[in-house]
Amino acid sequence: MTSDIGESPEYIGNREYVAGDSARRIDYRSWARLGRPIVREYQEEYYCRVALVLDTFVDARSKRRFANASRDVDCEFEAAVSLSASIADALSRGEYLLDLFAAGPELYVFRAGRHTAHLENVLEILACVDACPKNPFEKVSPAISEELNNISTVIGVFLDWDASRAQLARTAAERGCRVVIYVVRDGETSEPIEFDEGRVIQIQTDAIRSGGIESL
Repeated sequence: MTSDIGESPEYIGNREYVAGDSARRIDYRSWARLGRPIVREYQEEYYCRVALVLDTFVDARSKRRFANASRDVDCEFEAAVSLSASIADALSRGEYLLDLFAAGPELYVFRAGRHTAHLENVLEILACVDACPKNPFEKVSPAISEELNNISTVIGVFLDWDASRAQLARTAAERGCRVVIYVVRDGETSEPIEFDEGRVIQIQTDAIRSGGIESL
């Protein structure tokens, strides 16, 4: 998604020792068998570290929007969780390290790694997250800010767009991260979406339920 920010050595085979090779990579068994110094050779793998931020803040104003409607704000929250799970699934299939940040009654931070084997853990955490009546960005923002130097992309799944959410997005952009925000909301946001530093996409809950997010 953006610049490579990490590396992990992958073993690719053995070769003869040459001057300057690290002694830590000498394969002594192969040396004894072949009668000449042999070293293990590695290839550096580079990957992107992505922060997935799930917004759980459902305030009183959001609930009043649905006072006379056939659906309620829980539909938006459930759709946001579903979208987060889909994003985590897509990232688990690529060369990404995923950090999940979700604030409910407490802050959840989970580093899922690169492989699909970790996806089940992410889904378990998402299944435990509840809507939060208090603004969780007081908890989320400092935790993410501490990690921004090691994060290449921030993907936010928000339930609205207002000053606190915009500030989190701008802080990430100012620290050099690519920022993509999905606002899951039926109707107008609390404040107009204005964000030149990255990409903000508003999505209706029906689009998520119908599977219309595959191209995002």
